[in-house]
Amino acid sequence: MDEAGAYYRRLNRPLLNILPPGLGSVLDVGCAAGELGRAYKDRHPGSRWTGIELDAEAAALAVRSLDHVETGDAEALGDDSLPGAPFDALVYADTLEHFRDPAATLTRHLRLLKPGGVVCASLPNIQHWSAILSLIGGRWDYRDEGLFDRTHLRFFTLSTIVDFFRGCGCVLEFADPLIPRPGAPLIPHWDRHDAFLEELERLCGTFGLAFDRRRFQAYQYVVRARRERADG
Repeated sequence: MDEAGAYYRRLNRPLLNILPPGLGSVLDVGCAAGELGRAYKDRHPGSRWTGIELDAEAAALAVRSLDHVETGDAEALGDDSLPGAPFDALVYADTLEHFRDPAATLTRHLRLLKPGGVVCASLPNIQHWSAILSLIGGRWDYRDEGLFDRTHLRFFTLSTIVDFFRGCGCVLEFADPLIPRPGAPLIPHWDRHDAFLEELERLCGTFGLAFDRRRFQAYQYVVRARRERADG
């Protein structure tokens, strides 16, 4: 399998671990090759997953694991009934940051979610120390994946993640930071990690800003929220 195919076959295990048990029907928005749904259905065989995926080759793979797969643009998904709707859960595994208008898209998708249904997502954190260090060095170099993925259209921090979900009419249950181990791939300058965080703490103190070390260490957040308003 080529590198792109391997990317679509990755399992987002942190997101899998925050999905509530026993979900009846799930809409996986940007389902890739369906690995997340396959793993969840292995744990909970009664669950039924509908996926929507822009990449046709990945969607063809997802058909093997999910109950129904639509090939197309999730931002163009209308209010027409999909198999399994209304859903118990909406899942966004590293997808919201790729949307042109994630707030409008999520708000529209919430109409497909049962009142009180759950929204689970993983989003990158542009407040990560390596991104700040790159900016200080005058660089914003797009890459094939990671914080500077060339297909990212929107960027989030913990504060804007909270604002985003609340603004869409969701009650946020938690946003847990995913902190990579030292030496993790995609993150340069690990040898400067501790020293740079010390400088960030000093700068925050100088400018009267609260310093939360985890906000600079989190590479991503996994988020769980609930639909609040019946009208989405």
